[in-house]
Formats: sequence, structure tokens, C-alpha cells
Amino acid sequence: MTSRTAVVLPGGQNGPTAPLLMFASDAAERRGARVRPVWWDEPDRPLTLTEEERGPWVLPQAVKALADVTGDVVLVGK
Repeated sequence: MTSRTAVVLPGGQNGPTAPLLMFASDAAERRGARVRPVWWDEPDRPLTLTEEERGPWVLPQAVKALADVTGDVVLVGK
């Protein structure tokens, strides 16, 4: 089992399988990383947030996604 993980955080309007993120995920997987896609708890919520509100909304979800990850980690996001 690999000790490398790519955690894929979605953008504001697309999930972690959107083309740009998918290509990065594919590249990480080809290099032996385990890919962990993250889906927002409320996928439409980023569209209703101000720029200042987005970071505090995303941070707990990113921390949750990383909680049990060990080894080398790369965050992929947009």
C-alpha cells in the first residue's frame, strides 16, 4: 500500500471530478498515490458565500478530509 495520498478539494461550482482536478488526480494516481476526492457537505453553498466567508467554510471540511491521512500528502484544488 502506498504512503502517498492526493486529497482533491473541489472548486466552487464543480466537484472533485471536474476536468482540471481529474487530470491532476490521474497524474497523482499514475505516480502511485492514493486519490481521495472530497465532496462539499453542501455543494451549492460556495455560490452563496462572500470571498471572506469561503475560507472559514472550507477549512473544517478540508481538516476532516485530512484527519486520518498518513504519509506524504498533496492537496489538489482550485
